[in-house]
Amino acid sequence: MIRKLFFLLISCFSFVFPQTGSIKGNLIDLSGEPAELVNIVLKGTTIGSVADSKGEFLIPDIPPANYILEISHIAYKTKEISVEVTANKVTFVQDILLELKATELGEVIISHKQNKFKNLDSEYITRLNVRNIETPQSYSTTSPELLSEQNITSYTSAIQTIPGGVVSSQDPGGIVGIYLRGFLTNAYIRNGLYSLSHSGGDMQVVERLEVIKGPSSLIYGTSGISYGGLLNIVTKKPFKKKFFDAGLTFGSYNLQRFTGDINIPFNDDNTMLFRLNVVAHSEGSFQDYGFKRSYLLAPSFYYKINNNTEFFFDAELNNSKFSSPTWFIGVGALNVNQIDEIKVDYFKSYVSRDLDFEPTQLNNYYGRLNYSVSEDWKLSANVALADINLNGSNM
Repeated sequence: MIRKLFFLLISCFSFVFPQTGSIKGNLIDLSGEPAELVNIVLKGTTIGSVADSKGEFLIPDIPPANYILEISHIAYKTKEISVEVTANKVTFVQDILLELKATELGEVIISHKQNKFKNLDSEYITRLNVRNIETPQSYSTTSPELLSEQNITSYTSAIQTIPGGVVSSQDPGGIVGIYLRGFLTNAYIRNGLYSLSHSGGDMQVVERLEVIKGPSSLIYGTSGISYGGLLNIVTKKPFKKKFFDAGLTFGSYNLQRFTGDINIPFNDDNTMLFRLNVVAHSEGSFQDYGFKRSYLLAPSFYYKINNNTEFFFDAELNNSKFSSPTWFIGVGALNVNQIDEIKVDYFKSYVSRDLDFEPTQLNNYYGRLNYSVSEDWKLSANVALADINLNGSNM
């Protein structure tokens, strides 16, 4: 009885299997080359295939009927072919010729986004008012947009934005030193003028930084430069619009910083302009003791005497107080390779309030008189006065 049921089931299953056929073919273009990645669809259905790298395709398991092959590709004209599918047979469609089509593209707009961080010109790089693209010297600049977007508050962070392997160091009192191409140089160039004062202070007064690398820096003489080049600090100057900006910054190690920037034209013809920058800065240390407190008042004034003569005056009044830093002699003298090998607690400062320095005052005053002889010639007289009361451990 079981055997009879088994044969009965087999016969039933063979009875319900449908009868299908297949379509096989190949596609070529006008040059006789295979047309690959072309879509082949039975029109009105979802049954189809895609031609391979040889232009061949196969559509299996198609119910017997008359169909229209719809052949399409973005590079070829759409083509339709009538085919008849027979049960248990393969219908061959060979050498289907496809024609290239000319497609008219829509409007194409090519645009570019201007680099908002670039500076187009500077009168300090070559001491001539020329565009930077026309300057033969090797130099780098940091724009005011970049300094603002990265919220840079120290010269150390600002120098790190300049390419070319520049490494910076900054004394807590504000004295700046950088390494250009392996040579130490100091930030003694301010607005293109060599200054006897330590041009440290605060980044709030800085419009941009310009680094002239290598022997090109000899255009400024031998003072304040090194074999590696020089750093020129370009400060903020008054301009012809009312402007006010205030900022608050908070960060790790109890960093608190307030900045203010106000610009005021004194008259309608913009011949007298005034700008004032102020800073109050406070921060702690990652060690058990350490701090820095600094304040800045930086007024600047512009007066256009006549069409040929203009006068600039600005000042930086800095006051800072900081804890005595911990200094280590070179690790080589201790016969170690890294600071971790010295058995001291890196997070202890080993100083106290009794070792704090007295407040450091850096008061710098600058004056500049420009006289235009002609459109191509300009005379400039500069004067700088420094009143420094510097306290620290590396005097």
